[in-house]
Amino acid sequence: MSVTILSAAFLFGYFLSCYGWGRTAVRALGVEGVPSVACNAAIGLSIWSFLGGVANLLEIATPATLLTIYAFGLALAVPAVISAVRWTGTALANGRDAARAVFSDRFRFLAFAVVGIVLVFLCATLLPSTGFNPHDDFHAYMVRPARMLATGTMFGNPFDVLGLDTLGAQAFFHGFILLAFPIDHLNGFDTILCFGLSLFLLIDIGRRFGAGWPYVLFSLLAFVSIHPQLLNIGALYSGSLMILTLVYVLTVLAEKFLRRQSEPVWREVLLLAAPLATLLALKNSFVVFAATFMAVFFVLLVFRQSRRFRPVLVASVTAGSTFLLLLPWLLANAPNYILWLQRLRAGTAFPPLPVTGDVNHGFDMTLLLSPQSSRWGGSFLVYLLVVILIVAAGTLGLLLLRKASPRQAASLLTMVAGSVAVAVSYFALPLLKDPYDAVRYATPLLIALWPVAGLALVGRNEPERRANLIGPTIIALQIIILIPFFGVLSDRLGQAVEYRTMTSFPIDDTFIDNNKRSVGESGRALVRTVQATTERGATILAWIGAPFHLDFARNKILSLSEWGVTTPWLDFPFDGDERSVHEYLRTRQIRYLIWEYDYWARLDESLFEQYAHFADKFRRSFGQRHLALNRLLPALVESRLKIYDDGHIVVVDLRAPPPAVSQENPAEPGPDAPE
Repeated sequence: MSVTILSAAFLFGYFLSCYGWGRTAVRALGVEGVPSVACNAAIGLSIWSFLGGVANLLEIATPATLLTIYAFGLALAVPAVISAVRWTGTALANGRDAARAVFSDRFRFLAFAVVGIVLVFLCATLLPSTGFNPHDDFHAYMVRPARMLATGTMFGNPFDVLGLDTLGAQAFFHGFILLAFPIDHLNGFDTILCFGLSLFLLIDIGRRFGAGWPYVLFSLLAFVSIHPQLLNIGALYSGSLMILTLVYVLTVLAEKFLRRQSEPVWREVLLLAAPLATLLALKNSFVVFAATFMAVFFVLLVFRQSRRFRPVLVASVTAGSTFLLLLPWLLANAPNYILWLQRLRAGTAFPPLPVTGDVNHGFDMTLLLSPQSSRWGGSFLVYLLVVILIVAAGTLGLLLLRKASPRQAASLLTMVAGSVAVAVSYFALPLLKDPYDAVRYATPLLIALWPVAGLALVGRNEPERRANLIGPTIIALQIIILIPFFGVLSDRLGQAVEYRTMTSFPIDDTFIDNNKRSVGESGRALVRTVQATTERGATILAWIGAPFHLDFARNKILSLSEWGVTTPWLDFPFDGDERSVHEYLRTRQIRYLIWEYDYWARLDESLFEQYAHFADKFRRSFGQRHLALNRLLPALVESRLKIYDDGHIVVVDLRAPPPAVSQENPAEPGPDAPE
């Protein structure tokens, strides 16, 4: 319990530091109309994203740098904390009046009670967590912050898919958690901190839109109830938080356009560019949504303006500012991108991958329209219903725009743009991913925009709201959406209590035990023991179950991830033999291979066989390259000197040939004992 309290306190400090940065930025820019504490904190997190890109580019993203950012933000938040303490003291001195103010509206009390109960439950059950994804988390999301803190940058590994799945912002945010706590606390950032900030920001959006507290309460329940398909610690609620921040800032910007057309808006543009750049740096799957959202918003603004050139100019400045804030991340990823371009020019980036036998033409896209259960929980049809309702809300909002007041028009305009972006993204993502992953990547959008759609429609003056049925209809629809998600929500809550995880990954007692062993101290000790058999400073190619335990400061480590074999910049000789692989590694000065050939969560070869026959080149590459590795690595191991082999993990010295007489027992660890 003490660990849970300490980690919850650290997350509160995380929030305060972000708030300090964001509040200072808003005040320095002189932006009016952003009183939201949650929005200020999210803007501060966006500033951290930019600083993270710069730090990783300069290879100074060390614990000292992150501690400086964290501590400086806390110092910036001190004036706000003092004001809050004074206000609390005054409220306590007038206890009866304060209590009457709090309880005067039972829906307001219930709204904050929901947020409080949810956050207490999450902290109590997920700090620390178990049940991490042994593929995505172990091989990618946990490795990156560990590498960053040890070396100053998460980049420099061509065997990682970093740059294709994300630019790296989420890993930078995870680095702050690792400053104080073990790796099993990483769920605290997305599933607790970003989730909680999103709930508070949703309350602030509802109040800004002019929605009554009953509608705010049901919007919170809608946000909580939609099944997120939480499969790993990648960007999910952090994405929803940035989307809600865009909604808030865009509404402020639209109000300024619609009310005071001659006043400059460059300050709001800078605040808009920060969360927009962060959203793009969190996960590349947000690109379609972000581009559509911004494009539709400014097009609608053009038609609401007499000076139509002005929104076009502001849109251009927003795009340019966003690019500049993204530039450090792009430059940090540039070495791999340059290799990709070179291979494209040489025609080797996507080599021919012939298929022998029957061709699998992939997944049936009609799954998106079917009542079939998704692989990770929830029904395709229910998610489609949420999309349809968001689009319907956007359509109704477009009709209401004509007669809306400037304040209401600002919220409706933002909501309409968001609804179009959701629809485009939802049906565009399956063109890039299979329907299962496409729906999973769309959940952060649905989680954020469905509650916003309802709040925008009911956010009108009180007499009008009473005179129509929009409000009750919105609440009824939110309840209808909640019902089919109730079963999976209750399962996730029970899973959190029993296993301390809310992952949608299929789990049982054996999975949890293996997970704890890999993440825990025994797993770390094993990995450090294995690494100690190598020479300090030598380069290692590692393909093991828990590479995040490796000492990245001791050796230069290239860790291979499962999807990393498909990167277009990787020129590994998959179609070669043992000799060509050895030559490839030798020319890159790789001295050792550490390979966990008996990993408890290793993917079955039948899956690779299935993917090897896909018509889609990306999945076919995944299957065929893994089949090639399964053929090449054993041959490479047998042709070189094994210095460690415990029946699960083998360490090979690639410079030395095998001895004339093989040793049956693994070598003892070297003199460099694990820390």
